[in-house]
Amino acid sequence: MLKTLTSRFRDKVLLIGLALLVCIVLVSMLWLADEHHVNTVWVLLAWNSIGLVAVVGWGFRRHWRRPAFIAFFLVWLVVHAAVVTALMGWVPMLYWLPIIGVEFFIGYTAAYVLFGLPPDQQRQ
Repeated sequence: MLKTLTSRFRDKVLLIGLALLVCIVLVSMLWLADEHHVNTVWVLLAWNSIGLVAVVGWGFRRHWRRPAFIAFFLVWLVVHAAVVTALMGWVPMLYWLPIIGVEFFIGYTAAYVLFGLPPDQQRQ
């Protein structure tokens, strides 16, 4: 019982620490971008790409050994960056989530058609 409480407490402390680290890194990146006169859109696109790799790439992590999948994912990353940039520039925020949802649906469908289900989901 004590081990479970200690483990849960440690997990919460690590989660809070990681959230603070992400906030500090993001603020630092924005400060550096401002200091060096870099457009903030580049910082947001960098975090957007990191998020796409973390969310989508994790499900397909066993496919990362295949050069064809890496090329596909890089193309998807560029398309996603272009979609998000267009959304930020020309589309009201109300429509962002549905449009990104459609883009994710198309990307996942293409990945499933080209490379099959992620290996982790095939076992279930």
